Amino acid sequence: MLPTASQPQQSEASSSVSWSCALLPGDAPARLRAYVETWLQAEHVFRCASRALDAALAAHGLSRASFPLLAILSMSPTGCSVSQLVRLSGQTPSSMSGLLQRMERAGLCVRLRAPHDGRGAIISLSQEGEAVLRNATMDYAKWAENAMVHCPPAQLDEFRHATRMLTPAFSNFGNSSSRRRLAGG
Repeated sequence: MLPTASQPQQSEASSSVSWSCALLPGDAPARLRAYVETWLQAEHVFRCASRALDAALAAHGLSRASFPLLAILSMSPTGCSVSQLVRLSGQTPSSMSGLLQRMERAGLCVRLRAPHDGRGAIISLSQEGEAVLRNATMDYAKWAENAMVHCPPAQLDEFRHATRMLTPAFSNFGNSSSRRRLAGG
């Protein structure tokens, strides 16, 4: 039912949860409804938070994809191979290729031939990349604080635990066995 002038407006998140659960069959298990509601709410929170984070990182010429790569490279004094960056960041190989090209053009990282294998490449953080990361990290920390300030410490610990638990499960969503599981096969 669409809200009328006399009905209070629901938030975008609560209305998206309501219509999505209405689309589920009437005999859908309560747990399935809880999964759908939880993921829709999480997606809504992520979209809202992402807009603010995008703006904070854009001020430094970065994106949500490039910032973690700079952080990974900063913790790898000898650099990383492209396959290591793919594994550590969760990016796909094809998106990593374009991302690294843009970061190289911006002077944030350098690509060198792998010393043990001339065919491979080692990606390292440039001095410019170090400076940009240092400046962007404080804005990222301020964004994270603003994003989580309303979350009580106990719930923040639960959230952190849940994300750590879910990370390995979602890290493999791109492989064929996870696609089969998602398709119900």
